[in-house]
Amino acid sequence: MEPDHRAEPVHDAAGSQGDGHRQLRDPGCPERWLHRDGCVTLVGEFTQAGDTSQIAARLVDVSADGTTKTLVERGLWRPQGDGYDVFQLFANGWKVEDGHVLRVELLPRDSAQTTPNGFVSNYGRPSNNQQDATVEHVEIRIPVLESPGALGGMVQSPSKKILPDRPGVELAPGYEAIGSESIIDYASRVDPCPTGTAGTTEPDCKPTNAKAKLAGKKAKVKGKKLQITLTCEDTNASCAPATVKVQGKVKSKKGKAKKTTIAKGSGIELTPGETKTVSLKLTGKGKKAVKKSKKIKADVTINGEKSGKVTIKGKAKKKK
Repeated sequence: MEPDHRAEPVHDAAGSQGDGHRQLRDPGCPERWLHRDGCVTLVGEFTQAGDTSQIAARLVDVSADGTTKTLVERGLWRPQGDGYDVFQLFANGWKVEDGHVLRVELLPRDSAQTTPNGFVSNYGRPSNNQQDATVEHVEIRIPVLESPGALGGMVQSPSKKILPDRPGVELAPGYEAIGSESIIDYASRVDPCPTGTAGTTEPDCKPTNAKAKLAGKKAKVKGKKLQITLTCEDTNASCAPATVKVQGKVKSKKGKAKKTTIAKGSGIELTPGETKTVSLKLTGKGKKAVKKSKKIKADVTINGEKSGKVTIKGKAKKKK
């Protein structure tokens, strides 16, 4: 039987591997033991550059006092492109004692070696050019011998088997009553919004990491800063940190107009629906331009794209 547990992040646990390792666990075995049997299934959204990296997965049993862990099963998998996918660890049988926690560790390698050179000194060879991976919307399915409803309802009825998006993949004989769904159908069901958006259903999907925009057409010099107004529209799920550059044409000593960076700033954060005045640092040339000009019309660029124009009131005095 399969208790379909949504993964919980674990920060301090026995045998922590440190940086580069992600740990996920089930809620623990309450009140009495549990018989684990079969292959653990992992499904989630994977983002990883290139096609030469691996994800090494381990299922471990962590003792009730959190001081020791025992390897139960393991597996290696090489993602092929970004998106939702599913894979299984090698099968094993295991008795989970009262109070113990089953934990899945996602690792960049399952080896004491840190490089792919030389002989394999552990379970698997490290990959060439191993890249960082982002794993989201993880679901861990742990098969057990107990019947659905056991252990206070922790054991649930088996879910449909998830089939990878590869030619020739079919449901194994004997699972017809449980049924199956493709990884594409699974992804549409649990995460209906397209990549780059967030929400609960397609009509409610909002862009994530959207670009902030310029709000207002005036900029004000205050000391060594230039103040402009930015906004993150409420139609976004989030806005990316803004890198802002203000550039305008300023006359040189020879009277020729030259494009000059007047002020700039980075790491500016806004929440959806927020509009605020931000202070940018005047450049050396920007300070001189403001001092000798009555008015400067400038372009505002946010994260590399033009977002509008502002008028900067200079400090030069009008001739009488």
